[in-house]
Amino acid sequence: PAYIVPSDGQGMTSIAPSTGLSPSSAARPQQTRGPVTQTARVPALGQPLAQVDERYLLVQHEGDVRVLDLIGAQYQLLIMAQRRVTGREPVPLIFPAQVALDRQQMEALEASRERLEEVGIQWDALAESRIVVRSLPEVLHPLDTEVWLRQLLANAADLQGQDSKAWQEAIAEHAASARRYRLSQSEMMQVIRDLDALDIASLEGTCWRTLDAKALQKFMKGKS
Repeated sequence: PAYIVPSDGQGMTSIAPSTGLSPSSAARPQQTRGPVTQTARVPALGQPLAQVDERYLLVQHEGDVRVLDLIGAQYQLLIMAQRRVTGREPVPLIFPAQVALDRQQMEALEASRERLEEVGIQWDALAESRIVVRSLPEVLHPLDTEVWLRQLLANAADLQGQDSKAWQEAIAEHAASARRYRLSQSEMMQVIRDLDALDIASLEGTCWRTLDAKALQKFMKGKS
């Protein structure tokens, strides 16, 4: 059977759980060139089936369907990626990001300059209410700098006096919550493989829910 999941709020997309392809694609005969010598390894955490509301992944795992919270997963991945490069030189952005800030945000930024530079964030002031971010940890390059930086500065007062580890966790929290978009099948698989490689026991309690058929139907109706 195929699971029916919302595609983008405008319609429905049917995903065949055995392949991750749409039924029309899965039904077409697949042409092969020569003998198949290797089968792609299914990650230990499971096979991604579909994305729901840009927030969750449905994953088939040992006969169960599990729900992965993408924000929680990206939070863990961002923390680990930042910590791997702690102490290294930040990577310059190919296209430096200009960010407009209000007076309070500018004051919070200047007050936090030393700690932000410790975690690899470097910028210059362009005007009284605008900065240009020139360098970031590489894992943050694809993200919307203006969105997560503004959110971070709104909570900067709570981080004053905290160590760089606390700042990395706060950056990961705000960056992960801003990272919501439709994933392709290959991108879904890459998220699972990235988590698979981390082998973090805490993922089980923070990112996953296992659903039986009744719970899956309820989740699909209300994402409860």
